[in-house]
Amino acid sequence: MSDILLAKSLSEMNLEVAVLTQRSDSADIIAQSRYHGYSLVGDAKTFRLSRTAKNAKDFKVVSMAQWKGDCDYSVLVCPYYQYPKSVSTIYKEALDHNVSLFSWEYLYMLLKEGVTESPSCNLRELFNQSAIIANATTVVNAKANFLQQQNVNIADIINMPQSRFDDYLKEIVKILVERGNAEIGYYESEQQRVKQLSREDAINELLKCLKLDNKISTIKQFIEQIQK
Repeated sequence: MSDILLAKSLSEMNLEVAVLTQRSDSADIIAQSRYHGYSLVGDAKTFRLSRTAKNAKDFKVVSMAQWKGDCDYSVLVCPYYQYPKSVSTIYKEALDHNVSLFSWEYLYMLLKEGVTESPSCNLRELFNQSAIIANATTVVNAKANFLQQQNVNIADIINMPQSRFDDYLKEIVKILVERGNAEIGYYESEQQRVKQLSREDAINELLKCLKLDNKISTIKQFIEQIQK
């Protein structure tokens, strides 16, 4: 579903977009400018709020560089507030390989503001930020979070006052807090429900969660197939 959302968002910005059907070792979408001769691959990622700490490998930045192929840019789209907050290998990898660390929040702002590409509006620099920032980054700071500088650059590209850009992020924080509290409420109610289960119901619930029947069935099918 996230690949469809990314494709639709870029299409709304007037790029030509196709969802790639290859489901492994590949980006999710490929897009091309109708007017300015550049192309990009994009990979869409979402993470549950309950997801434990993410590793650099979860973002697949180096893979994104490899998936670029003949395209000009490689664009990783993740939730803004789930990028590492301070220092991470992904920032160095993004700078080294010119992989754009984009976000759903950026797309939200762009669509809300009605930003679209046209013969007179070239959005190329939105997807080239890692290369631009790399030129001003020292080796000692290569792993530092550069999203704040990227925010300033993107606001400038789309002629948005920085205060308005920041207001969008504050609005998104409020939405995330509300969503987080709603999810906490659900999990707390589940905790209470489980505590009230009888021993038999608790065992059945555990067996259901472990999906042991499915695993047993899958193994049996495999054994039957290799014995034929």
